[in-house]
This record gives sequence, structure tokens and C-alpha cells, in this order.
Amino acid sequence: MSKKTRAGFYMDDEMMRRCDLFLEQANVRSRNEFVNKAVHKYLCALEAQEVETYLSTHLTSAIRGAVDEGTNRTSGLLFKLAVEMDMMMHLLASTLELTDDELRRLRGRCVDEVKKTRGKISLDNAVSFQQSPDHDA
Repeated sequence: MSKKTRAGFYMDDEMMRRCDLFLEQANVRSRNEFVNKAVHKYLCALEAQEVETYLSTHLTSAIRGAVDEGTNRTSGLLFKLAVEMDMMMHLLASTLELTDDELRRLRGRCVDEVKKTRGKISLDNAVSFQQSPDHDA
């Protein structure tokens, strides 16, 4: 058993009356036990609040770190993809003889297609379009 210290405190009459009403429900035999139990629960609640604050701060930091890492990795991959795509476009442009007007119409068609498919484009669709007898560049 832990050592107990006598402590005097004041409580307003209404608060005391309410405590007396709940002695039986709290499963205690005296006001002293009731107050000890209440203070214990209050201290536990405060400690839980501190733990919650600590965990939410650290959890937020961990999530932010994971998101930042994913963003950095995605950015790096997109950069590499853009470099490869640029190389491919330069190789393709060096073999084609397109007029500015043909290139402008093709870009407009591609913008429409990407919007319509929400970016789900396929080489099969492009080949089918290019091989169709009625395409206009």
C-alpha cells in the first residue's frame, strides 16, 4: 500500500451533495474514496490528453515525411520520363516533315483526346486513327 497524505480542501455544498448522490454508483464507501477515485480518473484523462497530443504531433510528422518522400520520388520519375519523352520527340521530329499547320491540328486533336479519355491514351487507338482513310493529320 502506498503512503497517504492528509489534505484539506473546500468544496461547495452543491458539489458535495452531488458527490453523496453518486457514492453507491461509484462503488465507494466514503467521500474520501469518492474524491480519490475522481482525482485518479481526472489525472488519467489529463495524461491521456498529453499522450494524444504527443502521438498526433509525431504521427503528423511521420505522415508528412512519407508524403514528402513519395512526392520527391514521383517528381524524380516524372523528370526522367520527361527527358526520355523529349529525346523520343526529337528523334521523331528529325524523321518527319510536318508543316506547322499539320502539327497544330495534331496537337489540338491530341489535347481533345487526352481530355476525353482523362489521360488514358493508347498506342492502339493512335495507330487505328492514323491508318483510317479519313484522318486529317
